[in-house]
Amino acid sequence: MVVQLQPDKALLAVIDMQEKLLPAIAEREHITRRVELLVRAARILEVPIIWTEQYPKGLGPTVSSIAKLIGDAARPIEKKSFGCFGDECVMRAASITGRIQLLVCGVEAHVCVLQTALSAMVNGWTVFVVEDGVGSRRPLDRNVALSRMAQAGTIPVTAEMAIMEMLGTAEHEKFGEILQLIK
Repeated sequence: MVVQLQPDKALLAVIDMQEKLLPAIAEREHITRRVELLVRAARILEVPIIWTEQYPKGLGPTVSSIAKLIGDAARPIEKKSFGCFGDECVMRAASITGRIQLLVCGVEAHVCVLQTALSAMVNGWTVFVVEDGVGSRRPLDRNVALSRMAQAGTIPVTAEMAIMEMLGTAEHEKFGEILQLIK
């Protein structure tokens, strides 16, 4: 079955991009830039955002660059479960959007991202994992998590691939704005 990411069906999940967690993440600068790109595009394309923080008392808040970009589009949801769909507040926030496609980015790929993707699929979501927008402390953990998620039925994408797929055409009214982000 071929599934195309559509902005009116998609929800962006930004998972645990936190100040005290990111310094340990391999390729953190690149991942942070890709997440920032996704957030900017989501704001332009009017894709809702859910934004989580795992135990912020210990791991700190979301890095300021991402928090500022999300701005008033969402508030962070504190969670203790690793997977976002194991938390009632996150489940409620996701379900009220009425969306059916989940575009996932964040850290750590082998823990919170993996468990979010798997539980979202159990709950009926079509899950797109942004491979250049997820990370772990160790590359092996990230690679195995990406492989496991794909084998489970998630759809692998890159940030740019997801954004352009949501546009669908260069005739899209927001194409010029998006093109400026990608350049």
